[in-house]
Amino acid sequence: MLLFLEFFISNRPNKVNLVVFKIGILKYFNFKYYRNPKAPDRQVDLENGITGPGGCLCAGRNCYLAAFLEMSQLETGHILVFQITDKFYDAALMMVIDDITEAIVVVVRGTLSGTDTLIDLVAAGEPLRDEDYSLPNDQKLIAHSGMVRTSRNIANKIIEDKWIESAKALRPKYPLVITGHSLGGGLVSLMCVFLKPHFPEIKAYAFSPPGGLMNKNLAEFTRDYLCSITYGYDLIGHLDSQTMEDLRARIFHALCVYRTPKFRALTNQMCLTITRNLVCKSKLPQVIRLDAVTGSKLIDPDMNDAYETPIGSKFKPHLKDRVVGSTKVDRLYVSDRSLMRWKKPDCHSLLVLPRPYPKSLYPECLLEPKKHNLYTLDLLMESMLRPIPSGRLLHIIEVDKEFEVEGEQSYKKPGYQPPPIAIWSNAETFNSILIHPKMIFNHSPIYVSTALNRLYDSIMHPRKIFCKIHLNTYYKEAKSVPGIERKYADHCIDNYCRVRKLK
Repeated sequence: MLLFLEFFISNRPNKVNLVVFKIGILKYFNFKYYRNPKAPDRQVDLENGITGPGGCLCAGRNCYLAAFLEMSQLETGHILVFQITDKFYDAALMMVIDDITEAIVVVVRGTLSGTDTLIDLVAAGEPLRDEDYSLPNDQKLIAHSGMVRTSRNIANKIIEDKWIESAKALRPKYPLVITGHSLGGGLVSLMCVFLKPHFPEIKAYAFSPPGGLMNKNLAEFTRDYLCSITYGYDLIGHLDSQTMEDLRARIFHALCVYRTPKFRALTNQMCLTITRNLVCKSKLPQVIRLDAVTGSKLIDPDMNDAYETPIGSKFKPHLKDRVVGSTKVDRLYVSDRSLMRWKKPDCHSLLVLPRPYPKSLYPECLLEPKKHNLYTLDLLMESMLRPIPSGRLLHIIEVDKEFEVEGEQSYKKPGYQPPPIAIWSNAETFNSILIHPKMIFNHSPIYVSTALNRLYDSIMHPRKIFCKIHLNTYYKEAKSVPGIERKYADHCIDNYCRVRKLK
């Protein structure tokens, strides 16, 4: 390689030499790539820990492993199990020994591959344990079918291969903690039920779990050892078959009620968006302006309004074919609404749009779905009524400004973002999809972990003011603004607590 560089430098770099140089560089790195050791898809060493990644991130699973080591600041000797899999009803996971928190931690990855997506889509309700099949319906523990089967397979693997026993041989006093995000959060929420009889000290932490995860019986059953955390307007925490049907009905209602031609509304909105991006500090409206009557109909939809339109009239004769759902739902608070308080917790009914064809036209396999077809949309909604993400749910919410202290001026430096607050939320308020521009971003594990870091810093140091925490800080400690503190008196500091229960 050095001789090649010397030849290139000694000659004038014309086009031919430049091409030869590029080819040589590519061949060199290609040669180094194939000689580089690759991290395999599965490594298990319950005594000494796994081997580290190779030098090239492109080789095998080196990228996954190197990223985890960089973000967690762990040594490879602390990782006892490293598994990346694309098998159906299985998931990528790790088991590590964390000496900082003094725990044996099992980490389950969220949705990333096509197989993970298929597991998400197997969304019918299924009894969690074998004994649940013989119990009355009001006593069964029902959960998301795809996650039930996957969590059972993972828990059986952990128990049969004695992963935890081997880890406890290295750290006898360390308890078992399992955690995951998104799909991983849903899996650990169910895995803890299978592992609890074998490891009574187990604690499970589910970050951004899916909404259609479990019924209320299972939520109460796991309340003592499962804690779930969701952030902001996260869509996944509201998502299940019933809320999707409700959203479908609301969209159809809006299309019927909003009489302005849709091409005109879309064209106007595109022009406004382009203008706002081209003109700095534009004061153009962010949303479409509606008259009072149309606005009230969209906020509180009544499907009877849609059924009176030419398009909606096709659905009206088939209302009796609906399995669940209502024509009108009283779900919103009348007073000022916010993310903390927008939906009535006692509102359990959702909108359902009937099929535009009678059941007499159904094929025979759909008339008896329990025998022939397990995943019709009607069965998805019937198999698990009123699912929730968890029985103990901590909702992290952003705020517009600092807590007001009498006689003190709040810190208002440009770019400063006040720390969030956390609410022990009622999971019943998550059974309706809330449309918001941030509903996808707030599900990202990077945004969730950053919000948790900001919340932690504000709890541990309530008087300090921290600058904006960037998304790439990971394990680094945030620096506070020098010389500025919040003037909280010692006896009043509880009034400014960042974690509270919703009144």
